[in-house]
Amino acid sequence: MLLVASAARFNRPPVGRIRVLEILGQSSTAGGTGACLPPARPVRWSLARKVSLALVSILLFTLVVTAFFAYYKFESVYSAQVQSRYSFVVFTIKKKVEDNLNLGFALRQLRQVQEVIEREKMRDAQILAVEVYDYRGEVLFDTDRGAIGTRVSDSWPRPSAAACRNPSASRTRTI
Repeated sequence: MLLVASAARFNRPPVGRIRVLEILGQSSTAGGTGACLPPARPVRWSLARKVSLALVSILLFTLVVTAFFAYYKFESVYSAQVQSRYSFVVFTIKKKVEDNLNLGFALRQLRQVQEVIEREKMRDAQILAVEVYDYRGEVLFDTDRGAIGTRVSDSWPRPSAAACRNPSASRTRTI
């Protein structure tokens, strides 16, 4: 400011003001109100920063991959455990039905099977339904008593050809 005042007193152009504005990064052509920024400098990274960035990126990538594999393993172990639980229920029902069949009773005559499947369904709230059907696909026993006598969907598994020769063969499906 002192330079501007002295230049105005002698009717000379304010040389000092132009110099001061250029040092501050403002343009003198815009009357000192322009906001031009100095040219950008290239960012220079030291070797320590480059190595640190590489190590951090490797660490983050390793953590993400480890989390992915841990989730995948958890999911597979959990589904195997659920499958094991339902397999045990099916095995229990199948064993009780086969024990009665080995005594010489026909599958349609085994009325205690209805009680067995209802009891197994009550033990586990995750089980939605249990059905026992014969080789023709006719539902013989079901936790939904209204479905007894209906036919199962064609997409459900059927007994093998050897089991079809034995009319007492049955399939159990737990939903």
